[in-house]
Amino acid sequence: MSRLRQCSLIAGILASLSAPHSARADEVFSNLGFQPGSITTLARSPFHVAGFFEGAVAFTVPSGNGFTLTAIDLLAASPDTTTAQIHIYANESGAPGAELASLTLNGLAGAEALVTATPAGGNIVLQPNAIYWVSMTVDYTVIVEGPAALLVPHEAMWRHVTTTGVVSSRTTPTGSWNITGLLQSPSLRVRGTPIPPVGACCNPRGGCYMLASDVCQAFGGRFLGGTTACATSSCPNTLPTGACCRGLACAIEPILTCTGRFEGEDTVCTPIVGVNRCCRADFNASGALSVQDLFDFLTAYFAGCP
Repeated sequence: MSRLRQCSLIAGILASLSAPHSARADEVFSNLGFQPGSITTLARSPFHVAGFFEGAVAFTVPSGNGFTLTAIDLLAASPDTTTAQIHIYANESGAPGAELASLTLNGLAGAEALVTATPAGGNIVLQPNAIYWVSMTVDYTVIVEGPAALLVPHEAMWRHVTTTGVVSSRTTPTGSWNITGLLQSPSLRVRGTPIPPVGACCNPRGGCYMLASDVCQAFGGRFLGGTTACATSSCPNTLPTGACCRGLACAIEPILTCTGRFEGEDTVCTPIVGVNRCCRADFNASGALSVQDLFDFLTAYFAGCP
């Protein structure tokens, strides 16, 4: 196949998968709604070299802020194993590139069924508008252990759908991937949690911070949108400032940067009579230290004043 023809083929079939056929709120991509075609052996054990065939299918993440992967569903079956591995690859020149993650697929049976693989731990982030590839492999059984181990390979079948899709195949476990338009696309549904957008968040007490929408709303802020910036926002730019006490040290600071005790808006550090504002012994705030501070403290204590 000529280079020009191959590039045209890749461009055409990538375009056919550029938009997900969404039916669920958590759906990143799905072609499960198409009429099923043939079910074909697409995964054999790595040591089962003879006739080995591994296929990967591509999908494109919708525009937006991306997703955190939660599950991959596919129509599959196996005559001799219940477990397979689902591999996710980055896109590299229109073919699978570096492997990004491996998920365990449980629940395979002799009869075709919709089975699900979920991440074991950690977040797998799917970037917006990015192309990823998914493939399936199965393990093997050791019958006799030791130098003369007998390996019994497993195999698994993955349902194809009749729509034209992007399929990359290879005929040996370590061979390079080859784009082909002769195969139908394996069935696939990718699910994920949308990543909240990041934008300008107006603090209810003044000021602007770049935060995710859910974080902004959690502390009562006003989120201006995922494409906004504090530099051009309409948020009030002033923050309440006052005396900030760190031990006996006092400084005038905004409330949000005070890591000590904020004395109140517009308060000052200058002593009224001669006692540092940050001195807690001046209980009655008279500006002087005397035994009256002790009596006033005891009166408040026995009155139940916190």
